[in-house]
Amino acid sequence: MKCIYSFAFTALLSAAYVANAQNVGVGTTTPLSPLHVAAAQAQVARFHNLTPLATSTNTAFYLQTGDWITGGIKTIGTSPQAARMGLFTYASVDPSSLLERVSITDGGNVGINQVAPSATLEVNGTLKITDGTQGANKVLTTDGAGLASWKTLPANTAFGATQSAGASIPNGTDTKIAFAQENYDPGNGFASGNYTVPVTGVYHFDADIPGTGALQTASTSYIMELRVNNVAVRSMSAVNAANTAYNGLGISCDLSLSAGNVVNVYFRQFNSQGNSMNIAGSSPENNPHFTGHRVY
Repeated sequence: MKCIYSFAFTALLSAAYVANAQNVGVGTTTPLSPLHVAAAQAQVARFHNLTPLATSTNTAFYLQTGDWITGGIKTIGTSPQAARMGLFTYASVDPSSLLERVSITDGGNVGINQVAPSATLEVNGTLKITDGTQGANKVLTTDGAGLASWKTLPANTAFGATQSAGASIPNGTDTKIAFAQENYDPGNGFASGNYTVPVTGVYHFDADIPGTGALQTASTSYIMELRVNNVAVRSMSAVNAANTAYNGLGISCDLSLSAGNVVNVYFRQFNSQGNSMNIAGSSPENNPHFTGHRVY
């Protein structure tokens, strides 16, 4: 009997100590919070709902500050063998008013404002990604490893120019056509017959040197070239007999180009009499023209 009284007295003293300290320790004699659980194992604590798992059956853990429930974590049954985990917010005095913001299914899909995500990540709402490089009209792109970053959207640059006067082609000389009259050039990439590629991509070009109707007194050969960095990448040629008219040459093509490439048009004519040739037409529609634009 004396042993029983001694045990009861010791237990009472321990209880009084816990009450005064307001901390309860499980597995520790020095609890650092109102409830302190310590164990040398992976499974330190378990919250067990004895209700059988079924659709909409949930087990909840709530956080409360003062009179307000400020958040919660729940598992919600989606079938008798499956559940999802939900993170709840929206301060309320009623836990049923909390809203499920993040949902994770048994299959590993994550939903934001979507309780039944059908993809690894499904967002119901807007998305904002900021890393210091974001900006107006930028696009989110990825590298080969899937790492995303913001990039400036390349401009769909374009230009158009004509040659209405002063286009005399010497005999036997490669001559760059200046196309001195600019019709449009919003990116300022065209100057003095040269188009400088602003960004790497695929570009389309049209160049045309129409026939003038003037007779050539000698047999004449003609060649027109579209050059990139002074190397011909496309060409057209023709040969006319004596006392016949030049009927025109044109080039239309797509080219894959790198930023900084320079594109221009050259024309050469050769005849046995050494005559020069004027390629400017008598009206705007007959003038040589050079246009180009970025495709993608």
